Amino acid sequence: MAQQAFTESQVNQNSRGLDEAAQSRIEDILDQLTSGRAKTGWTAFLNRFSSLITRVAHQFEDDSERVSDCFLFVCGRLSDNDFRRLLSFRRDGPARFTTWLTSVVANLCIDWRRQQQGRFRPIAAIAGLLELEQCV
Repeated sequence: MAQQAFTESQVNQNSRGLDEAAQSRIEDILDQLTSGRAKTGWTAFLNRFSSLITRVAHQFEDDSERVSDCFLFVCGRLSDNDFRRLLSFRRDGPARFTTWLTSVVANLCIDWRRQQQGRFRPIAAIAGLLELEQCV
């Protein structure tokens, strides 16, 4: 059976075409969020990126209920103030949307965890010690 060989430039052209198509879909979603079709845009966003949000939440939580709670918290924050966070993505910036979204979701997961558990602060007697002594 004959195998088809691709040159590096063909592979790059194919992946660039996929990136451009994906970028176009993302821009359509962002445009919908700013128009009168925000509900349609939000649904399209969730259909496209809910698995990414869940994957990131799993990095912070093991329990499936806590992952679900974190997911809801993140979605709530992403939709706050007429999708202010999502719309702050710079379309002409250096980052791809998925990379940017992963970072935003990770920060929101940290916020959720801090809201649930608070920040770790050593007691005053230990806080005055050197870092190595604190670990011991």
